Amino acid sequence: KVTNQSNLIWSYYRSLVELKKGKQVFLPENLTNRCLEEEVILWGKLLLKSGAYNELEGLVSNPEHESVDMWNLRARFFLLTEHWEKCLDAALQSAGLLFFQPAIHGIAAISFSKLGMHDEAKTAKALQIKMLADDQAETLYIVTGAPRSGTSMAMQLLEACGIPAVTDRVRKSNAFNSKGFYEHEKLRSWTVDEQWLIAQRGKAIKIVEPLIQDAPLPRGKKVVVRMKRPLDQILQSQRRMKGQETVPLGLNERVNWEDAFKKTSLILAIDPHTIVIELDYNELISAVEDDWINESLLQSLQLLSKAVNKKVDISLLKSVIS
Repeated sequence: KVTNQSNLIWSYYRSLVELKKGKQVFLPENLTNRCLEEEVILWGKLLLKSGAYNELEGLVSNPEHESVDMWNLRARFFLLTEHWEKCLDAALQSAGLLFFQPAIHGIAAISFSKLGMHDEAKTAKALQIKMLADDQAETLYIVTGAPRSGTSMAMQLLEACGIPAVTDRVRKSNAFNSKGFYEHEKLRSWTVDEQWLIAQRGKAIKIVEPLIQDAPLPRGKKVVVRMKRPLDQILQSQRRMKGQETVPLGLNERVNWEDAFKKTSLILAIDPHTIVIELDYNELISAVEDDWINESLLQSLQLLSKAVNKKVDISLLKSVIS
């Protein structure tokens, strides 16, 4: 017998496949906030992953749904939509039901900070760190950024710092990346899991945005080198690489990328053991061309030097950037 619940589960599986193909996910007509709470949470997580925030807002609105998982879903939804008071309320409601939740205390810390409650933010962050075990394992180095933002160059820079690069060389170098793309097929085919990432500790791996938002990142020390480049340059370079220079921007292409960058920042900020170091593509190029490192780049390189235990100076940049 086909039930409403089995129809919803079947629709959920099909939507997962559509999402993997990069297609939009739509809420089934027979799914409302009055359905079973487990169904709402299941679909809510999928809508959150797909960025279908308008549909998700109505789905989590039933005040009778008050489980820990539902409050967690609301907290993440309000975090990514930057409704800070509602985000804080949801995080506190969840922590009131189940106190030992490091990630929820991390979300509360972000909310406190955004609301100008800095002492409370420090307390929540300190509590989160106390809850997490003191992990003595090696650091996992991650390079991220939009495609064509200089992620391969960042991988080369870490390699020059003595951090082995995780790459299988399957994707061959070409005119756009003469030194290689520094990728791994497990990431390209998205068959990566937490245990595989744990095995890469002490090495550098490239996970481009927005894939890093859903990556099963392990607990413990992580250094994320995040490449920044003006969005117009990124999109132009992407089109040039595909031979599509004359193709106009999609209706929401710029907005989608800007939202993805913002979402990544918030997700990375939840983990207190993640250090994010932002490197600007144009500043790196200018440093090599002009033989001079400006103050903004200098601060980033000082953070990187500390993270890799090697001085990253103009000489090292020149040995990497051509």
